[in-house]
Amino acid sequence: MKILFHKKPLTDNPALMLVLVVQAILIMSCAGRDLKPYVHTDTDITLDQIDKIAVFPLQNLSTDKFAAKKIEGLLIMDFLARGINVIEPGEVMSALRQSNAQSIDAMTVADLQNIGNMINADAVIIGSVGTFAMNKGISVAYPEVSVHFIMIDIQSGSTVWSVWHTSGGPNFWTRHFGSEGATLDEIAREVVEDAVDTLY
Repeated sequence: MKILFHKKPLTDNPALMLVLVVQAILIMSCAGRDLKPYVHTDTDITLDQIDKIAVFPLQNLSTDKFAAKKIEGLLIMDFLARGINVIEPGEVMSALRQSNAQSIDAMTVADLQNIGNMINADAVIIGSVGTFAMNKGISVAYPEVSVHFIMIDIQSGSTVWSVWHTSGGPNFWTRHFGSEGATLDEIAREVVEDAVDTLY
């Protein structure tokens, strides 16, 4: 005897439909986020291995002339909030001037180590801001921020952490309903926090 099963369409199950709709919205809301981290397997910043960090001036590849300074400030504040010692930016700038460095991107690992030793840093962070802007779509404007951070261990000269992260773009609600999304400053804080999270 053949038993036939009658399958009800999904529309007959309101609870299941609600779950599927919520999942779809969450997936679409997360569009435009990209996070690519690398962490050296022997690194644990929560221990004494890296106690003092120096954040070097970031390269500004964006159209906002203050973007690098804004991201530097957010990065320093994020490390401080996590209980990490960050060398005062004035000391970093003073050491860079004493080293007669022409530009951060032209420095060798040995140059970074020498400057790091001058300010007693265990690690230095270099990097860049690729995008920091409010972009305009057909009918809406949306923020977009992208950053790249690299941490160099002063003692070994090796890269212990590298992350590239971008976030922003129109979310589901902005695209389909024209609602106001996150601000540029909010996206910038989110990008920095998510990037540093990969170090832990």
